[in-house]
Amino acid sequence: MFLTELHLEHFRTYHKQHISFAPKVTCFIGPNAVGKTNILEAIYAMSTGSSFRASA
Repeated sequence: MFLTELHLEHFRTYHKQHISFAPKVTCFIGPNAVGKTNILEAIYAMSTGSSFRASA
């Protein structure tokens, strides 16, 4: 499966965001507290139906 785009609405620090991924993107780079982990959590939640922050 390839992820080509992600639409976030009211997810953690994102009010409304559209992200398009280039064909071989493998990392997110940016300063602290800009939402990199929130993007990863959104992808995880979308694919598994749960948050990695939830207790097991």
